[in-house]
Amino acid sequence: MRSRIAALILCCSFALTPAAAFDLKGSDPSKLLDLLVEGNFPGAVLTIDESVENWIQEKDLPKLILLLDNPVPCAPVAHAKSSFLPGVSTIGDQAAFLIQGFRAGVYPPALHSAKMEPGVKDDIRAWWAARKP
Repeated sequence: MRSRIAALILCCSFALTPAAAFDLKGSDPSKLLDLLVEGNFPGAVLTIDESVENWIQEKDLPKLILLLDNPVPCAPVAHAKSSFLPGVSTIGDQAAFLIQGFRAGVYPPALHSAKMEPGVKDDIRAWWAARKP
């Protein structure tokens, strides 16, 4: 079954309205990050209907590692099962969320991509340094 991401706009009635669709399996993490930047406006959240196994590949990691400190604002991600809608995110936090997905073997690796806890990116960097030959 093909997974889809639907961009959602938080309306004044607090209802969610689909605004766009994104084919997760037919794309890659770089295109997802581009979409998150383009779709960044107050209340925007990209929701993933179904988790996808092994979507983030080893070849995606070097670019994601370089983006960890990127402060550019973007929309966050939430699984359709999540009852929490995270606020504005950054490219760096979304890169970390994608790397967590690689490590877990599934994306998204959690119900939502709320702000990264302190130390998460340092842990990712240490893990990456230990992996490199």
